[in-house]
Amino acid sequence: QNARFFEKDIYKSMLVPTDQLHLSAELISKDSLFRTVVAHDVKNNRKWIDFFPTDLDVGGVKTRLKTNEALHIEWTSANKQPLSLSGVLVYELEPGESRGLAAKISFKNLEIDSPNDVFGQALWVLLLMAFGGGLILNLMPCVLPVIAIKMLSITKHLDGGKVRVRRIGLSFSAGIVFSFLVLSCILVIFRVMGEELGWGFQFQYPSFIIGMSAIIFVLALSQFGVFTFRVPSVNRFPNEEEYIGSFFSGFLATILSTPCTAPLLGTAIGFAFTQSALIATIFFLFIGLGMACPHVLLALFPKWYKLVPKPGDWMERFKQAMAFLLMATVVWLLWVLGRQVGVDAISSMLCFLLCMSICCWLFGLPGRMQSTRKRRMIWLISSLISTLGYLVFVRPILSSDIEEFGASMGDGDISWIAFSNEELNSRVSSGQNIFVNFTADWCITCKINEQTLLGRANVANLFASYDVALMRADWTNRNEKITKMLYSLGRSGVPAYVLFPGGQIDSPILLPEILTLGSIEEGLTKLERISNY
Repeated sequence: QNARFFEKDIYKSMLVPTDQLHLSAELISKDSLFRTVVAHDVKNNRKWIDFFPTDLDVGGVKTRLKTNEALHIEWTSANKQPLSLSGVLVYELEPGESRGLAAKISFKNLEIDSPNDVFGQALWVLLLMAFGGGLILNLMPCVLPVIAIKMLSITKHLDGGKVRVRRIGLSFSAGIVFSFLVLSCILVIFRVMGEELGWGFQFQYPSFIIGMSAIIFVLALSQFGVFTFRVPSVNRFPNEEEYIGSFFSGFLATILSTPCTAPLLGTAIGFAFTQSALIATIFFLFIGLGMACPHVLLALFPKWYKLVPKPGDWMERFKQAMAFLLMATVVWLLWVLGRQVGVDAISSMLCFLLCMSICCWLFGLPGRMQSTRKRRMIWLISSLISTLGYLVFVRPILSSDIEEFGASMGDGDISWIAFSNEELNSRVSSGQNIFVNFTADWCITCKINEQTLLGRANVANLFASYDVALMRADWTNRNEKITKMLYSLGRSGVPAYVLFPGGQIDSPILLPEILTLGSIEEGLTKLERISNY
């Protein structure tokens, strides 16, 4: 198969001894493409200049010499896990005269991180990752206040019997699972309509941010004791207030958990978004089951609640402390809204929340329920205040144009390039290494990584030492190009951190969602190794 190469004058004097040279090298593989580097034989002063395979299943061989004085070999093979490569290594005795040695190169396997690699895993492994990712969602900062409040409210009913505690806990869990199924249906419907949405897509819409801010603000006022939130009574269902309230709390906890992809969850969701509607729904179901799992266990074993101190004044103080955390969530949502539609939206939204607080205060007035006339008057006044507040303060926000902030954002003295497909392809094609930070202002994990790691000068210097340019893909507002890029990388949401080796746009290196200095250094080392091929 290499006859045409041997016809060249330069190889006429090649000799192939019977003894075989044994070498060791690292192997990088992606699908059916393989690459390796053979170091020169310094001891015998042999500098390899070419390689001819003798393995029958090896084809498409390409060799390159680089400044690091090593021979780079690339080939294709049907064998997915080759242990060795046999052939003839050529070295130059003097200009115009070459010799060949029979060689066997044994491999220490090294796989390139590729989205396709992870999709090759068994379906049950990815389902377990979805379940584990859902379990981790319980630790998301915005979810903790809702979960803590709900668990605290359940402790009040411990004296009412195990059956009641189980029903309340299972109602909360049902709200979580149901909300994930609703999310999967929404995403499937939009995908059928030709729209491409990602995990946490709802936070890209100012209307959703405004609605969530108002709901959480009202819930916080309820925790402060300004008023008591009650579900309308249905006489056929005793204690339905606690059950419906628990179901709603589970729904709210799910919505608040979606801004970021937790560890394990990004890979599972990325796979689900590429599958059929049925498979995607099953994955969302497993995520919901994972998030609901601790609450189901507590519902089945209510004795565990006895680890919580007995009810007392501390419960009221704890409830108020959780209300402050809910208010902090409102502050975060308002900041996101300001990033989306401008800083004036924050002051307008604060005015609307003031209107809502007046309505809640009216509902909390002592004795308001004693007179039908007073109740009607309070409803009328509250409706007028809330409607007026919406028309004056909220509607102008929704009708305003969304402003783009991503292109001008920077972390201190660190310069970030605004993401575009054209810019990324151009720079990588020209041989430049690129680090892309897929982020969003509503993603708390993203902001933590940026503040604690990516914004540090020593990390910027580390990237610079490997000649890596920094690029930010801001997904705060809807951006179809970023969504498509995430899909191509096997991700469906943020955060996502990717290294692109110069000249090799098809060999991305994905870093974990929770960044550490060690994970960045490991990724850069792998990038350098790939770039040398």
